[in-house]
Amino acid sequence: MHQRLLKTGTTIAGVCGADFCVLGADTRATNDRLVADKACAKIHKLAANVYACGAGTSADLEHVTRQVYYTTLLQSRQDEAIGNAASVDGALASSSNILYDQGGSCQATLIVGGVYKSKAMLRAIHPHGSQDALAFTALGSGGMAAMGVLESSYRHDLTLEEAIELVTRAITAGIVNDLGSGSQVDLCIITAEGTDYRR
Repeated sequence: MHQRLLKTGTTIAGVCGADFCVLGADTRATNDRLVADKACAKIHKLAANVYACGAGTSADLEHVTRQVYYTTLLQSRQDEAIGNAASVDGALASSSNILYDQGGSCQATLIVGGVYKSKAMLRAIHPHGSQDALAFTALGSGGMAAMGVLESSYRHDLTLEEAIELVTRAITAGIVNDLGSGSQVDLCIITAEGTDYRR
C-alpha cells in the first residue's frame, strides 16, 4: 500500500541590495487541499541581523531554524565580549550543516538574508545543504510566478523602497498563481540600523 505524499504550498522571495536585504513570504499553511492556518509566520529569526524564509514541512523548518537560532545565539554571546554582531556566514554555515547532516530527508528550503558590517547577503539553501549566492530569488510552490516578477523588474541599483515594492509584487504573484499560497504578505526588511517586520 502506497502512501500518497501531501502537497504543501508556499511562496517565499528575497532581494538583496548593497546594504539592505528584503525577505517576503505568504502566510497560508496548507495540508494537501486544506488550509491549516491563514496567518502562519514563515519568516524565522536566526539572529538580530539574520532572518530566513522557509518553504517545506513546517515541523522540519521549525526544527532547523530553532537549532540555527540557538547556535547563533551561543556564538554571539561569545562575540559580544569583542563587540561583534552575529555573522551572516555563521548562520549560513549552521543552516547548511544541519541540512547536509540530514542527507536530504529534512524537507526544508530556506532563503537566508542578513546584514553584517553594512554588507548585505542573500542565499538560497536547498534540502541537501547546498547554497546559492544570489541578488534575488524565489522558492516554494509559488516560486515560479514570483521569480517571473523578480526577473522582469530587478535592477542592481534598486533603492530600499523599490526592493520592498518588488518583493511585495513577487509574493502577490505567487499567491495569485498558486492555490497553496495565500492570505497576506509578510515582509522583513534588514538594514545596518535594524530590522523591520511588516505584516
